[in-house]
Amino acid sequence: MNKKDIAERFKQDPNRNPLVRSAYEMLKKEDSSVTIQKVFSMLKREGVLDKNGNVTQWAIDEGLVYAPTDEKRIKELKAKDPILSLLDDEDFTVEGDAISFNIAKYNAVIRQIINDPNADIALKQLARNKSREFKNAERIDTND
Repeated sequence: MNKKDIAERFKQDPNRNPLVRSAYEMLKKEDSSVTIQKVFSMLKREGVLDKNGNVTQWAIDEGLVYAPTDEKRIKELKAKDPILSLLDDEDFTVEGDAISFNIAKYNAVIRQIINDPNADIALKQLARNKSREFKNAERIDTND
């Protein structure tokens, strides 16, 4: 089973759909009789979710849910890793929920940091650790 299949199962199962769970937790505080199934049905009826449990474009446009653009997701990922932040946005590929990046360029940046006599010591140590971690990788996929 691949990541897309797993994601689809989570969306279609009201108990596992993160948006439904979040709405349920919020509404449960106001009405103890609310159920996850009722929340799922209400979100579909109100147009927040489609029949398959996917967030609708209307819900995104109305700001009811956060749906970052690919560029924003890449920016958020780069903010978490100082080495990734040195890659160009074009070095990333977004496929559904996964973001992958060009490992050859990543390794080149790592080598550049390690060999730079002026590089920050903490950044050099991180680069050494990442070098060992990704030594034989051809492609790296991440999930947001």
